[in-house]
Amino acid sequence: MQLPVDKMMADVPAFKSYVDDTVRLNQEEWRRKAVVEFKKNGGKPVAFPVEAKQPEVYYSAQKDNENWFYAVGGANSNVTVTWTSPSRPPPSPRRPPTR
Repeated sequence: MQLPVDKMMADVPAFKSYVDDTVRLNQEEWRRKAVVEFKKNGGKPVAFPVEAKQPEVYYSAQKDNENWFYAVGGANSNVTVTWTSPSRPPPSPRRPPTR
């Protein structure tokens, strides 16, 4: 079954947080991979697909939205994006000047 995910995220803030957490939990790994690919590509931007989902299924609570609670109950989302490397390497952390 395909659900109107954008509608569900708008109607159920807890589900939106669930999806946002999927991105938050994976973005550092995606960023690391982008930097590696950027360097392997001679400093030229690269784009590649990434995909992630959480191991736990999201279950709607009746109090959050009765319609989604009765219509779906539980769902899992799969976040799929095309991650693009930077057009230049990320800055290195700087140390404060020593005197």
